[in-house]
This record gives sequence, C-alpha cells and structure tokens, in this order.
Amino acid sequence: MNMRLYIKYKYAKCFFFSVYTTLLLVIFGIISEGKVRSFFDNGQSLPKEIYKYFKERRYDITVEHSEAEYINVGIVNFFKNVYIRIMGNFHILKLKEQTAVLYHEIGHVENNSLIYRLLVTKFSTVMMMVVEVLLLKMNRKIISQKISKYGSYFLTFIILQMTILPFNNVMCNYFSQLDEYLADLFSKKHINPQFLGSALCEIILHSRASMEFSKLFSYFYSTHPSLQDRLKELGLP
Repeated sequence: MNMRLYIKYKYAKCFFFSVYTTLLLVIFGIISEGKVRSFFDNGQSLPKEIYKYFKERRYDITVEHSEAEYINVGIVNFFKNVYIRIMGNFHILKLKEQTAVLYHEIGHVENNSLIYRLLVTKFSTVMMMVVEVLLLKMNRKIISQKISKYGSYFLTFIILQMTILPFNNVMCNYFSQLDEYLADLFSKKHINPQFLGSALCEIILHSRASMEFSKLFSYFYSTHPSLQDRLKELGLP
C-alpha cells in the first residue's frame, strides 16, 4: 500500500527518471568498455621500485593494461587489494617518470582517497536531493501560478542548473583537486619531483589537454588542477 502511494506521489516521477537515466548511462559505459582490448598481470610490468613497495606492505596487485588514445593511470584499493589500470602507451615515459606517476597513484592509496572522495560525493548527493525535493515541493510558490504545472517544473530545473548544480560541481572539484595535490606531494617525498613534472607534461601533450587555465575555471570544469598549478606546488619552474 505504501509503495503504491509512493509511486502515485506527484514528485516520484522525477526521481524515477533520474534512476532510469543513470542506469542507461551505466549500461552504455559497460558496453563501451567491452570493446576495449585489455590484458592483465600481477604487477610484473611495474617498475621494480613500485613493485617492491607494494610487496613489502603485502598488497595483492592486479594491473590492467588497456588501449586508449591518451595516457592515464588509475588506482583503486580495498584493504590489501590494489587494482591499477594503465591506459594508453604509458611505456613511452622514462622509467623514473613512470615511477613518479605511480608514486602519485600510491599517494591516493595511502591518503584513503577512495573513501575521502566517496564521502564528499555522497554528501553532495544527499544535499542535492534535499534541495531538489524542497524546490519541487515549493515550486508553485516560487514560480508564478499563471504558468502550467509542467512549465513550473521546467523553470525549477533551469534554476537548479544555474545555481545549485554549479555550486555542487565547484565543491566536488575543489576537494578532488586538493586530493590530487596531496598525491603529488606524496610522490615528491619518494622521488625527485622533476620526474613527476616531466611526466605530467608528456601525458598532457599526448592527451592534448590544456596546460594552463585559471583556478576558477578549473573548479567549475575539472577534477584535476592545471599543469601550471601542479608544477608550482611541486616547487618546479
């Protein structure tokens, strides 16, 4: 009975639409990933210094090498299990540059970045849901009642897009960039920062990404700081 009432509730359609859209995006992502050729190893392809770091701390390593037009490295850990994904032609980097980049990724593991980002994301999601419910509930009071019900919903959506969503974006990107700076500093503690700096330049050149943009722009549109800001934090010219 309660479920029927919930389904009939006039605001539920908005949430079901969001759920269906998210599911479709996930399915599309899985299908796209299935077309990418990959191979796996147990860490033997990593630089010896990095492999030794993990083994001394008794981590179980899985490394996936996948084809991509750009170079990138990602890492996920769960307790003592570490999954590293290397995308593109990572081995065009010099050995020391590879080591510096992987130390940056290890920084994410040691800083518990996965939990940190998850908490930030979940907090922002809950905050957004509360704001959306309040706006949907009050939209007839906020928007002129001369407009139709669906017209008022559309205007509420525009208000969200122009105010709350950008703020939510900035907040998530700010904490994400802070996490990247901390990972860079972790790499700096273990290897000469010149190697990380040159690796970042090489990766960005191959990815055709922007090397320099303002902090305000980066907070709105990027989860990573600009190359200029990262080099500055590393103490490089």
